[in-house]
Amino acid sequence: MGQPSTFVQTRRGRLISAGSWWNPDARWGLLLPIVVFFFCIVSETSHPRVALAVLAASIACMAAMMTVGFRLFSFITLAVFGHLLFYPFAGFCNLLLEVPAVRADLWDSADLAMWGCAVGCLGLALGSLLARLGGPRRSRVALSSQGTASSFRFNLILFSLLPIAAAAQYSLGIYYHISVTGEYAFENSIYMNALTIIAWIGYSGIFLQVGRYCQIRKVKDGFSALCMTIIAVVIYMPSGSRTAAIGFLPLLLICYLTMEKRVYIKVTVLAAAIVSVFLFSAVIDIYRSDIGGTGGSMEEKVSTMGDAVHKVMGEKVVASAVIVSRLSDFVAVGRIIEYTPSVYPFRGGADMGDWWQMFLPGFLRPQVFLANDGARLAQAYGVALGDWSSSPSMIIGDLYSRAGWGAVVLGMTLVGFLLGWLDRLLLNRRDLFSILLFALLGREIFSIVSMSLLNAFVLFTREVIVMYMLAFVLFRFASAENRKPIDQHA
Repeated sequence: MGQPSTFVQTRRGRLISAGSWWNPDARWGLLLPIVVFFFCIVSETSHPRVALAVLAASIACMAAMMTVGFRLFSFITLAVFGHLLFYPFAGFCNLLLEVPAVRADLWDSADLAMWGCAVGCLGLALGSLLARLGGPRRSRVALSSQGTASSFRFNLILFSLLPIAAAAQYSLGIYYHISVTGEYAFENSIYMNALTIIAWIGYSGIFLQVGRYCQIRKVKDGFSALCMTIIAVVIYMPSGSRTAAIGFLPLLLICYLTMEKRVYIKVTVLAAAIVSVFLFSAVIDIYRSDIGGTGGSMEEKVSTMGDAVHKVMGEKVVASAVIVSRLSDFVAVGRIIEYTPSVYPFRGGADMGDWWQMFLPGFLRPQVFLANDGARLAQAYGVALGDWSSSPSMIIGDLYSRAGWGAVVLGMTLVGFLLGWLDRLLLNRRDLFSILLFALLGREIFSIVSMSLLNAFVLFTREVIVMYMLAFVLFRFASAENRKPIDQHA
C-alpha cells in the first residue's frame, strides 16, 4: 500500500509535495504514434494517406506535450489531449474499422484534417516554448493553504449546487438536448451560461473531495467521492447531453491521476474510467437516436436509456462505430481545407466586428446566436446536415477558413503561448486554488479543440478572468472552513 503524500512548508508558507506528487508523467501518450507507426508498416490499409497523416498528427501532439515535460496537470497538456483524442486517435480508430464511421464524402479529406492538426499542434508547441522564455516562473500571489484537503462539509455544499442547476435547467426547458425532445426553449438560453457555471461549481466539489481522499486516505472519503461522481452522471444522463453527463470525467481523471501515488491503483482507475466514458458516450448516442426527438415522460426516457444500455452491451461492434463516429469531428477541418478557397473564399475577419456583443448579458445581445458561429460554419460547408446539428467547425478549421495555413500557425501559436503563460502563473501553486481553477477553467481549455475562433477569444478575454475570480473566492471560503488541522476534519 502506498503512503499518503507528505508535504513540506516553504518559507512563503505554501505546502508542497516532498515527493513527485504533482509531477505525473504523460509519456504513455507516445504509445499512439508508436502503434500507428507499426500499423503503417505492417498493415495493408486501403487508406495509406490517412494513416501517414494520422502518424504526423500524433507526433505533433506529443511534441507539444514534450514542451511541458509531459506534465499531466497542465493547461497545455489538456488542450493537446483534446486534439490527440479528436484527431489522430479518432482517425486511427476509423482505420481499424471495416468501414470508416464517418460519411464517405467527408472521409475523402480526412488526411487534410490530420495535417491541419499536425500544423496546429506544432503551433501550440511553439507558443508553449515562447511562454517559457518570457512568462512568469512562479505564482506571484502567495496564499496559504492547509495542503489540498478541504472539509467534507464544504465539498458537499458545493456539490449540492449541481442538482439545483439541473432542476433550474429542467424548469426553464433547457435541460434536454434538442434531439431528445425535438424542442428547446431557445428564449431561455440566455440563462444557460450562468447555470452552467453553477453546475461546474458543483462539479468542483467532486474534485475537492477526490483531493481530500488522496491526501487523507480514508475509505469513507473515497466512497463519498465515488458516490458524488455517479450521482453527477445520473443527474444529466436523461438530458442526452454528453458534455453535461460525462464532460467532467476526463478532467476528474487527470486530477486524480495527478494526486494518486499508487501505480497499480492508477492503472486500475484509468482502465475503468476509459471504458466507462466510452460506454456512456455510446449509450447517450443510441439513446438520442432511439428516442428520435419524440420526448415522452421521464419514465419513457429512462426505459429508452435502459434499452440503449442493453444494445451497447450486446452489440459491441455497433457501439464501437457509434463511439468512433462521435469522436470524428475532425472531418469538418478536412472539408474546410479542401473547399477553401476553391469553393468558398477565405473569410478573413468576417463577423469579428460583432464580437463585442459577447461581453454583454445574453438578453442584451442583438445577435442572440452569435456564439453558435462554429456550428453555422460547419453547416455552410455541408458537414452538418441541418440546423439541429451542433457539429463544430473546430478551431483549426475556423482559422484555416479565415486565412489558410498562416492563420493556423499564428493562431495556434498564440493559443499555446497564452496557455503556457497561464500554466506557469496559476497551476504551479500546488494548493486548493489549483484544483479549483483546473476544475472550473479546465472544461473550457479541454474544449479548445472544438471551439470557433470567437469562442477562443471569449475564453481568453472573459472566461479566464471570471473563472480565476471564482476560484479565488471559493479558495478563500475553503480556507476559512478549513482552519482546523487536516486530521480533525475526518
